[in-house]
Amino acid sequence: MKYLAIIAVLLTTIGCSTNVDVNRTWVDKDIHSKKLSGVLVVAVAENIKLRMLFEDDYVTELKKQGVNAHASHKLGLKRINPDNVVDIAQKKDLESVLVTNYVGSSEYNVYNGDTFYYGGAMMISSNGDSHSYYGYSYQANGPAYQYTTHKFVSLVSSLYEVSTRKMLWNTVSSAELAGDPRNLFVPFIRSFVGQAKKENLIN
Repeated sequence: MKYLAIIAVLLTTIGCSTNVDVNRTWVDKDIHSKKLSGVLVVAVAENIKLRMLFEDDYVTELKKQGVNAHASHKLGLKRINPDNVVDIAQKKDLESVLVTNYVGSSEYNVYNGDTFYYGGAMMISSNGDSHSYYGYSYQANGPAYQYTTHKFVSLVSSLYEVSTRKMLWNTVSSAELAGDPRNLFVPFIRSFVGQAKKENLIN
């Protein structure tokens, strides 16, 4: 739980796009038999301001879906650990906790080199007869050699039952980074909420 699932971890060095993909999801087979009232939203981040922003955005999206959601920072949660989270949730009669964590980042380079085309030319014998063809390549409008680096970040959002501390739902999403990383907050959150709706966790 070192960083926030929102790239807040990397906030000082990377940016983001708004295209978020759901990589994988898992749902406990007994989740639909449970009646969970209220959810505590927790974003794990070293940067307190970013944690607050992410939690507030998540709560806003959940409330749009009719979910009784509460941001942990507004309920006095300062130090994030399992015992503190459960204690806050129980005091507020919230039966589930939604925790978002940073999974990791990756990058790959795309080579952008000169553009070459392949052509052919006829070799003519000394007596003027066609003899054979040979191939050659030529360059057209070639840019300078360069690599383009593409960076990606992955976040995981997990739902836990407070009474048992058991994980009930888990989804990992990722996005390419470019620009202000805060632009990723809502797209990431909507990917999680959208997946929860697909799993009928949100009516």
